[in-house]
Amino acid sequence: MLTTTSTYALIAMSTMVRNESRLPITARELAELGQVPANYLSKIMRQLVRAGLVEGTRGIGGGFRFARPPADIKLMEVVELFEQMDRPRVCPFGNSICSDDDPCAVHELWGGVRSHFISVLEDTDLALAASLRSRKPAARAIGKRKAKKATAKSKSKAKSPARRKRR
Repeated sequence: MLTTTSTYALIAMSTMVRNESRLPITARELAELGQVPANYLSKIMRQLVRAGLVEGTRGIGGGFRFARPPADIKLMEVVELFEQMDRPRVCPFGNSICSDDDPCAVHELWGGVRSHFISVLEDTDLALAASLRSRKPAARAIGKRKAKKATAKSKSKAKSPARRKRR
């Protein structure tokens, strides 16, 4: 439901919360810790600075720190910088634009999901969200599991010709 930019912004902000003892933290460190492309993250961080959510300092000992406590920053404040949450969106179920006047087949159900999603963004602060987020991004964990399975398969394939020769 969020763009890549919004997702990366939330990852960066939650990474800052989990590494508050290291603040200020450089964009490069944030990119590495959050597994976000560094060039992309630099642009995101500039927008977060302009919005007054973080402060940036250049030079030795510089980096990013929060402009106000993470408990006072709602997720919606971050997301709104990169998304237009109030505008009509292209319908994922076929209508060019889905609205109450021109609803799609699942408009009521989808509207409920969207309303709940917006409520979560408006009601959840950054400190709480960061405390709930696992230390390992899900995509990385999934990628490692797939890599382990692929390694196990390749090992079993490598062993099978040797077994055939013995017979």
